[in-house]
Amino acid sequence: MKNRTNKPRKSAKTRHVLSLLMLLLMAMLNANRMMGQTTVPDTVCLGSQKHYWVDESVGAVYIWRIDGIQQPSVTHEIFINWSTLGNFNLTVQEKSAEDCFGEIKSSIVEVNPAGQVNQPPNQVLCDSSFSSLIAFTTINSIGTTTYTWTNNDTTIGLAASGTGSIPAFRALNSGTGPVIATIIVIPHLLIGSVTCDGLPQTFTITVNPNPTLTTIPAPNQEICSGTSTNIALNSNIPGTLISWVPGLTSGSASGFLPGSGSAISQILTNPSFTTPAVVTYTITPVVNGCTGNIINFPVTV
Repeated sequence: MKNRTNKPRKSAKTRHVLSLLMLLLMAMLNANRMMGQTTVPDTVCLGSQKHYWVDESVGAVYIWRIDGIQQPSVTHEIFINWSTLGNFNLTVQEKSAEDCFGEIKSSIVEVNPAGQVNQPPNQVLCDSSFSSLIAFTTINSIGTTTYTWTNNDTTIGLAASGTGSIPAFRALNSGTGPVIATIIVIPHLLIGSVTCDGLPQTFTITVNPNPTLTTIPAPNQEICSGTSTNIALNSNIPGTLISWVPGLTSGSASGFLPGSGSAISQILTNPSFTTPAVVTYTITPVVNGCTGNIINFPVTV
């Protein structure tokens, strides 16, 4: 009969120590999973999209919440479109592959308004005239709003770009048709150290040319009493309204009247047989509100 030898059994103290070691190991693993699971306080602009993330643990899912409302993402990263002003509490919590929940990490996100600029009116100017100062305005009452602008046609006499208001400038157009420059202004709202750009506004500055008036014959005509002036009036710009106002410069004469058109055909009469009379026509061309060269045309009768 053989003797039966029993194997020594682990003491209760040993088992307790092993249990503590296992718990410590699990705690360290969970702690390692949470490394990098942090976000930082953030300031964003209204309407912007922001990317947030934490360090990823294999097999884990992540629970993202904004003010307690769970978000669709279950990965270690999330893209958020901030569409409401205010302060929001963004949190993330890791759930490990072993269904262990990590610490909730949180961060405050401040959403600032975007810059805003009121729609500027379109401007219409004439060649060689001076514009008025164009000062931009905003409805925003917080922070500091600044503006940058661009001009796509510098031939009008305005710089290609600038900041702040558009200063007064001398408009230029030596051609025969209107020149239309497009101005784009962008507002920038500074709150603290964060600048939020707003939607651009577009307006135009139109510079119309001044018409050039010529006459046939050239000024200073002599006619006999009882005959017509027959002065042809021409402009380099189609559609120009040419008008005239006559005045008696010397002597005595009749038959002259104010009018408009492409020719001055008026029969002038001088009742004197010895003293010439002089009638001067002041002729003015106007097109699109722009006045061209004024000609004083004397007619000796």
